[in-house]
Amino acid sequence: MPYAHGYLLHQPGAPGPADATVMSPSWAGAAGGIVSTAADLARFSTALLTGKLLPAAQLQQMMTAIPIPGGQGVGYGLGVQSLPLSCVTAWGHQGSFSGYFSNAFTTTTGSNQAVVLVNADAGTLSQQQQDDIINAVIIGICGSG
Repeated sequence: MPYAHGYLLHQPGAPGPADATVMSPSWAGAAGGIVSTAADLARFSTALLTGKLLPAAQLQQMMTAIPIPGGQGVGYGLGVQSLPLSCVTAWGHQGSFSGYFSNAFTTTTGSNQAVVLVNADAGTLSQQQQDDIINAVIIGICGSG
């Protein structure tokens, strides 16, 4: 199975990015404990948010989001984030693990979706890079930034 290599940036003494691909994710519990592709994340998100994985009442409870302080309208439910955009509210999750940063968001109809994977963890990216990732999600969902 093909997979992306993860890189640690700005490591003291390293001449460049340090490959973190073979690191054991066991130190972080369930975080990072699965190897998946963008297509895997897209399939899972669509199935979850269109009601194919959970009964409607459970999905509704999962999507009862509490606003994140300072999150500019972003809320967090039971394992999913709400991301209000100009065209629709998207649902999904961001995840950062040593060498990797994922953003997977889908509409509740499954008709609009964006999965952006970066092979460096969020904490090592500049604000401009993080803004670019969010803009890519917005374009993927809404069609324009």
